[in-house]
Amino acid sequence: RSGKTELGAFLATVWLLGKEYFRDTPVWKWVEPLPVPQPPTSVRGVGLTADTSRNSVWEKLMGTTEHAPMFPPNEVKKPSEHEMTVEFKCLSKYHTKSADAKPKTHGAVSVDLAWLDEEADFEILRMNEQRPVSKEGKILVTAPPYDDVGTSNHPWIADYIDKWRNVDPDIGVIHLSSINNPYTSDIEKRRM
Repeated sequence: RSGKTELGAFLATVWLLGKEYFRDTPVWKWVEPLPVPQPPTSVRGVGLTADTSRNSVWEKLMGTTEHAPMFPPNEVKKPSEHEMTVEFKCLSKYHTKSADAKPKTHGAVSVDLAWLDEEADFEILRMNEQRPVSKEGKILVTAPPYDDVGTSNHPWIADYIDKWRNVDPDIGVIHLSSINNPYTSDIEKRRM
């Protein structure tokens, strides 16, 4: 366990609520430099399977009996557990997709942030790369620190890392410590 889903859930929350929501909080030092647009925004989370979309990604965002929700309940206006969607008071919207669904089901919706939790198939990446609303839109991939990146049928994470090493200004690789994440519960930290 690396805490990657917790970190992705935190960044999705920041994108949905905006930077100012976090001003004067302990996480401001991490949030301040991020290129986060003003709300309302739209974020898509993509889990590898329907089960991981619900049991990992959705539960990190909405909480369980074991950990608090990443989405602040007082900011959630309209959640739908069945559809795995959330509408916020600030009018931002979140929805979850599964990477094991047909790639074409990943179309039609524009987002400010597409978050892939793990290395999905290349076709899923391509469909989600087309989703950002504007040039400022971002793709976030949370993947564990594999020594052998490139576990899908096309090793696109390895391609991105090579581009980053060759100083591609459009690619950023960030290494974050989940142990220092104040939104990760002590129970979760002990499991890592």
